[in-house]
Amino acid sequence: MKNTVKLLGVLFFGLLTAVIIYPILHESGHSVAAVLSGAEILEFNLFPFPNILCNMTNISNIGRVFIGLNGMILPVVFSAVISLLSKNKNFWIWYVTFILNGIGLLSTVMSIAAIFLFNIGKPIVNEDVTQVMQAIPNSNIFILFLMSAITIWLIVKIKFDKLTSHDITFVGIIQTARASGLTKFPVPYVLTNCHNSLCAVGGTINEDDHMFGLTCAKKYGGIYVPPHQAVIHQFAREMLAGGGKMILGSDSHTRYGALGTMAMGEGGPELVKQLLNQTYDIPMPEVVAVYLEGEPVKGVGPQDVALAIIGAVFQNGYVKNKVMEFVGPGVASLSADFRIGIDVMTTETTCLSSIWKTDSTIQEFYDIHGRKEEYAKLNPGEVT
Repeated sequence: MKNTVKLLGVLFFGLLTAVIIYPILHESGHSVAAVLSGAEILEFNLFPFPNILCNMTNISNIGRVFIGLNGMILPVVFSAVISLLSKNKNFWIWYVTFILNGIGLLSTVMSIAAIFLFNIGKPIVNEDVTQVMQAIPNSNIFILFLMSAITIWLIVKIKFDKLTSHDITFVGIIQTARASGLTKFPVPYVLTNCHNSLCAVGGTINEDDHMFGLTCAKKYGGIYVPPHQAVIHQFAREMLAGGGKMILGSDSHTRYGALGTMAMGEGGPELVKQLLNQTYDIPMPEVVAVYLEGEPVKGVGPQDVALAIIGAVFQNGYVKNKVMEFVGPGVASLSADFRIGIDVMTTETTCLSSIWKTDSTIQEFYDIHGRKEEYAKLNPGEVT
């Protein structure tokens, strides 16, 4: 019964956003632009078909474009503002903005299609962009530019809390950032020496790389971990992870979700962008819940569980570029190390990242490593 109520809630708010909230914002966008441009509003209707009728006899071409396209712009701006104010901590606010952004993206695609159809002599009747193009010849380029700007609004732009690299990757990353104007590391950046140091490659290449990392850590304010002291991911778990934080690493198995930290492994250029105070730009990822019940039988280890998950989702691409969220009563039956063993292998599913609910077991992990202030209790929302 409880799950049925949750599902009905999701359906209700989805329909409310799509049928009422978005049309109100869309037509209000036209109306606000009309008032600001000096046009006379003759009609404003929401039902049965949302529309606005304006007298634009004396309105400039720029004003007409503004009125015609502000219906798509206002919902996106509204979504961005409430997302920033709420910091996406409330599921229902996140859900409403997610629906608004989805409709906004669909509207952008439809508008681009409308431009194409208009140019081949098959205009879409009463479509916003079509009306603008009918009123203003040769407005294609401007409209496409604006459509692109709106689409950019719908992309998630992330600045990570911390970065980490090992000695196979940090040399190229830092050299590229230096060549692009790096003056200091803007966030904590850990440089470990745990990969090349194990390779018998001959010469002094390892020592040279390690000395480069040490001098860069001193010059730009990084954290240097000497050779043979720690492996990148275990160091990050014990000294870098934090509940509700985000970490970007230049190793594919950068996964600290079991500790409540959303971590991602990426190629060096994405870390360069972070070092230069730029953002990690991706479409809003979907979330797939992994619901755990019971406990593992004797002889089953974390790698067995991880391989079972990989076998279920890799071939069909079910979690590709999505976030895997581990929830359910079965989480409590797993030790911190068991969870970490599963979590680090989620990379092999092709998911973007992973996150787990946290509890007293994870709190104890932080306590053991002298970082109890970094623990944060994470639980799925009521409707997930």
